[in-house]
Amino acid sequence: MSNNHNESILDVRHLKKYFPIEKGFLRRVSGYVRAVDDVCFSVQKGQTMGLVGESGCGKTTTAWTILRLHEATAGEIFFKTGNSEIVDMAAVEKVRLKEIRRYMGVVFQDPYASLNPRKTVLDIVADPLLNYGVKRDEREARVTELLTMVGLDPSFMPRYPHAFSGGQRQRIGIARALALSPSLVIADEPVSALDVSVQAQILNLLSDLRDELGLSYLFIAHDLSVIQHICDRVAVMYMGSIVEEADTEELFSQPMHPYTTSLMAALPVPDPHKPWSPELSGEVGKPSEKGSGCVFAHRCPYAAQICHDETPSLETKTTDTKDSHLVACHFADELDIDA
Repeated sequence: MSNNHNESILDVRHLKKYFPIEKGFLRRVSGYVRAVDDVCFSVQKGQTMGLVGESGCGKTTTAWTILRLHEATAGEIFFKTGNSEIVDMAAVEKVRLKEIRRYMGVVFQDPYASLNPRKTVLDIVADPLLNYGVKRDEREARVTELLTMVGLDPSFMPRYPHAFSGGQRQRIGIARALALSPSLVIADEPVSALDVSVQAQILNLLSDLRDELGLSYLFIAHDLSVIQHICDRVAVMYMGSIVEEADTEELFSQPMHPYTTSLMAALPVPDPHKPWSPELSGEVGKPSEKGSGCVFAHRCPYAAQICHDETPSLETKTTDTKDSHLVACHFADELDIDA
């Protein structure tokens, strides 16, 4: 894992993204889906920040709002561009988005759906370069460099996506994400669609590229074992809110939120003598029906009345190490829970 540099490249402050629920012939707004609700975190230069949680907890919506593919309902998204300018992605003029987005790369979840089947590898990887006016001969030289960088033979350039395996397609997607030399790469579940045997290769490639190119990652996943392998720091999301955030080693050795521990307990351990804990009982609540209180209270085995009445704030807790460990739980200091 890379060393943390105390220099934020991305600083998300009190981010909210609400989607209106429209009903009836007149499409009147009857409520809101609070997909992202008061989310705060930072990504340091050279760091891999993990965003983990169950499907539907708001991880991808958070990423798309950072990229301004969704308009934020509220909050600030401070991004440090490659030329050291700090801009608020939530408020910057739309005409400037193209100029800023060149410093952001995206690796998508599905390597089959994210590559145009009618385009060659050369055209796919060169697309961002074409979009920013790079000449043809320079594009070809850059694609050769990028394919080599991700472990593919440049002679693959004339081929189409159908000729490649899932792992190779994801390497093509990573090459495209790096085409414009971004400083931040948002990787949205980049290995969840791949065979387990290929996942480690792609994770190792991403780690090597981070160290080699000085990249910073916002890495989204629902699989804690993947997060543990690649991330320096992790934020755990549940129903649009961050419930715990800590350095990876600290989170896995001393989880403090009941939801984090339940996620860890659901991971199968290769030990026949250790009992396996099934997944949580109950269902994930609806983001459209969030009331007062802790978002996890309806499924938490430790919940008391205060958990249903008052929303806990994300606060720094005292642990055995000096690293900052943030938890949103009324009883984080009292609970003795093991993952």
